[in-house]
Amino acid sequence: MSTTAELLDVAWILVCAALVMLMQAGFSCLESGLVRTKNSINVAAKNFADFCLSSALFWLFGFALMFGTTAGGWIGTSGFLFGDTANPWLMAFFIFQLGFCGTATTIVSGAVSERMRFSGYLVVAAIISAVIYPVVGHWVWGSAAGAAPGGWLEQMGFIDFAGSTVVHSVGGWIALAAIVVIGPRIGRFGKNAVPIHGHDLPMVTLGVFLLWFGWFGFNGGSTLGLTPEVPTIIVNTTVSGAFGGLVALALAWRFGGRPDVAMIMNGSLAGLVGITASAHIMAPLAAAAIGSIAAVVMYTVAMLLERFELDDVVGAVPVHLAAGIWGTLAVAIFGDPASWGTGLSRWEQLGVQATGVGATFAWAFGVGFTLLWLIDRWFPLRIDPEGERIGLNVAEHGTSTEILDLLTEMDDQRRAGDFSQPVSVEPHTEIGQIAQQYNRVLADINAEQRQREAVTEALRQQTASLRLLREAASAANRAKSVEDAIRTCLASICEFGGWSIGHCFMVDETIKKLISTKIWHLDDEEQYAAFREVTEKTELPSGIGLTSLVLASGKPNWIADVSADENFSRAAAAKEIGIKGGAAFPVQVGDDVVAVLEFFSGEPKAPDETISEVMGAVGTQLGRVVERERSNAVRFKSVVDNMPAHVHLRDRGGRFILINRQYEEFYGVTNDFVRGKTLHEVELTGGFGFAPDKNEAFDRQLIETGQIVELEFDVMREGELRTLSDVKFPIKDHSGEIIAVGGVELDITERKEAEEAMRESEERFRTLVANLPGIVYRGLVGADWTMQFISEAVVDVTGYPATDFIDNRVRSYGSIIHPDDQEMIARTVDESVEQGEPFTLEYRILDAGGRMRWVYEKGLVVVDD
Repeated sequence: MSTTAELLDVAWILVCAALVMLMQAGFSCLESGLVRTKNSINVAAKNFADFCLSSALFWLFGFALMFGTTAGGWIGTSGFLFGDTANPWLMAFFIFQLGFCGTATTIVSGAVSERMRFSGYLVVAAIISAVIYPVVGHWVWGSAAGAAPGGWLEQMGFIDFAGSTVVHSVGGWIALAAIVVIGPRIGRFGKNAVPIHGHDLPMVTLGVFLLWFGWFGFNGGSTLGLTPEVPTIIVNTTVSGAFGGLVALALAWRFGGRPDVAMIMNGSLAGLVGITASAHIMAPLAAAAIGSIAAVVMYTVAMLLERFELDDVVGAVPVHLAAGIWGTLAVAIFGDPASWGTGLSRWEQLGVQATGVGATFAWAFGVGFTLLWLIDRWFPLRIDPEGERIGLNVAEHGTSTEILDLLTEMDDQRRAGDFSQPVSVEPHTEIGQIAQQYNRVLADINAEQRQREAVTEALRQQTASLRLLREAASAANRAKSVEDAIRTCLASICEFGGWSIGHCFMVDETIKKLISTKIWHLDDEEQYAAFREVTEKTELPSGIGLTSLVLASGKPNWIADVSADENFSRAAAAKEIGIKGGAAFPVQVGDDVVAVLEFFSGEPKAPDETISEVMGAVGTQLGRVVERERSNAVRFKSVVDNMPAHVHLRDRGGRFILINRQYEEFYGVTNDFVRGKTLHEVELTGGFGFAPDKNEAFDRQLIETGQIVELEFDVMREGELRTLSDVKFPIKDHSGEIIAVGGVELDITERKEAEEAMRESEERFRTLVANLPGIVYRGLVGADWTMQFISEAVVDVTGYPATDFIDNRVRSYGSIIHPDDQEMIARTVDESVEQGEPFTLEYRILDAGGRMRWVYEKGLVVVDD
């Protein structure tokens, strides 16, 4: 080769290297335009930084790993700190390949935009350029710099002219691994998701044009010299990109209803990626087909990512990974075998191409996902939610704009709900004029709001009482239970009176105390958790104190500051969390107080006559619900009393709620006596049978698991040991919480005695026939010679162990009967069963040694009751 030709080759490679480097500008424009404004600076910074990082690492050791002397076809081992002794062509080749490394690295940037830390992205870029990309590059292009024999895929005949797999699939696999590890952007998917669009589509279009222009160097320079094939390569590149864009336009218009700009751009890029593996051997017609199919593949994968909620901001996975895989396989599908230079048939070449795809997946995705997952465990790759909300421009780089500052102030007002202060005004700017006009609008709105609030407060005072009474009446009429009605009234009263806490005590008629219903309305569950816990453990007798006095008097009671009231039993808990004002109101059925509603506030509350009057009416409404519930309870007790079993209900604390008449008669107790007591307190078992501790343990097991518990136990009643079967089951409230344990007991003493008698009879039968000289067996009618029992004498007759025939464990008895006798036996036995009469048989069997033996058999049919 002449010196002039060598210099032309070097010049061509350097020009193409410059075009490839220009693709970084294309990626920067494309990705910056497809993200929101608040993240555009971050994307541009990532594109610039990853090129600097990949260039440094590729010079240090990436080029050596990729093109150095091979170690078994897996990795290069020479050429580190490239440049000391390289010739001009190799220098140009290094710069050209450095651009390829930068391209593979920056593919990931767009996919993970808007939620990955800048530092985390630099880690990803380092992994690609230092580990993933050079190894795959060595497998495919290891001999390109002159170091024979090259990588193992290259030796197999794998073809990837300019990097559909080496560059684009590698970048695509890492992009896929990254978006799986870090997850989607906030609000991208889910029930309330809304589409997230880029802020500058003209910038996106410019980026695609720059990439397309750079692709001429990407594919054209891969000849590594100015050869006659270069024009054809550039024609194929252009045709494939054009048809990819047109097909994507058609798909977006047909299935999306509009010519989606981003989808059209990605269609062209997919076409360019698809032809990259085979641009040097394809005719333009084949290039058009490859680009068209690449767009279809890209569109399909983009839809799949949406379905599986994988958030790829710019479509890097559909464009670079999916189209890259297609382009690699298209080499064997559309290419002329004579042009491959591998000597392989079409199917053989397709197998080699598929092997390259699979190996790249295993290395790039497998290693990439593993490293990213491990790094993310110790060093989170994703920005925090607040950083994602305000944008990575500010969160990561501290950069902002006038419009962002204005939006931030407006958002702060929205979050605080305070629009009383104006936003800052930057003078002499368009944004300042917007802020000034916004402040004027705020001033008008605040003035109108103050007028409206005054009118609204007046109306509220007039209508709140009436509305509360309506709601209480409606709750009483609609409620399925007392709990539902109380819960609704508590919420309405807290809103009406400005109370932070509402709670209900119910009167336990048995012990004449107030017991917590555990029904609450709390403004702040966490703040008042300790007060709630203390209250639910408290039982209040009739007497003095905020709530107890209401039970005693039947009248409302107010305390301005319960935390300072020595008669308030929960004063310490109230003081600790800042509870002051308190009020309590009765719920009555006639003149009887059946419940007490108590309310608390963080501020002192003076008695309010209006609220007291309204609460008296609410208490009457709730009293009607309680009265209705009591009627239902009476009907329920009547049904339970007539059940032919011992029925009992106990609460979560093991205290009896109800027992039926059969339970009373069997244990000699009454419902009134046991109600409110535990098993220990009533000593139902008398110390002879099933211990209370064990019974209560089963109750706790049911409460913990929610599963029905079945058990049997013995109890001594009237000098006789009786066996009982007890089925315990959970009783749940409307929220699904277990509030009680029910049990149904049946006396099964006679059944157990019958079972024991049957076992004894069985044993006597077995003892009787075990040593008889003939075969004695018992089988089931309707089963094919299925034996339930057979005597040991069968060994002498058949040569087989008796256990072989029981339940057909090894063989059936019928299997050793001579085939000619089986129909006769079946007919005889069937007739005997129909008539209920004994039968006599003579038939032949084949013993274990294969000899025929005659058997005489007499049978007895056993019938049930």
